[in-house]
Amino acid sequence: MGLQTAFLRVLDTLTLHFQPVVSVRGQRIWGYEALMRSTDPVLPTPHAVLEAAERLERLPELGRKVRSLAAQAATRLPDGARLLVNLHPSDLADPDILSVEAPLSAHASRVILEVTERADILGKRELEHHAAGLRSLGYGVAIDDLGAGYAGLLSFLQLRPTVAKLDMGLIRNIHNDPRRQAVTQSMVQLCRELHVEVIVEGIATVEERDAL
Repeated sequence: MGLQTAFLRVLDTLTLHFQPVVSVRGQRIWGYEALMRSTDPVLPTPHAVLEAAERLERLPELGRKVRSLAAQAATRLPDGARLLVNLHPSDLADPDILSVEAPLSAHASRVILEVTERADILGKRELEHHAAGLRSLGYGVAIDDLGAGYAGLLSFLQLRPTVAKLDMGLIRNIHNDPRRQAVTQSMVQLCRELHVEVIVEGIATVEERDAL
């Protein structure tokens, strides 16, 4: 009962914070990533909220709440900016996400939905079907945390993404590690050949930036 009460509080008070995604070449803000935030004392972190939703089998409600808040934010986007919204793998199986009447669908042309590599738990055919449905509504699709999971290359075939986000685990201290440099270079080259834009997560130092 305590966990459910806390989860319901979070649904009422959940907010999104926005992290800018910067184009190095263009020297401008390319878009914003929506980050779920909770101030609830029982469920104070995104991980805690997601874990509670999984335990309570209420992931669809959480996903719809996040997408509703993202739709409100989309109306305030600067001209030309994209909005990146994370999806839990189970969100792909929610009929709401493919509905033209869903709040976020009205802004689909400016929204990129980030799908983690874990999404392959849905199965290849199902994942391809859902990704195609998202693209038909006008959404961009991104592979999130590329390089952190075990199905990254297959994700390119199943999701046909417009954006790939390289995991910060690849980027940390890349200036001191030739192996990280080689793997990252290979991924970037693959993305170029497939016309997929690349976002690099977690650049923390000038040396990492310059190496990239």
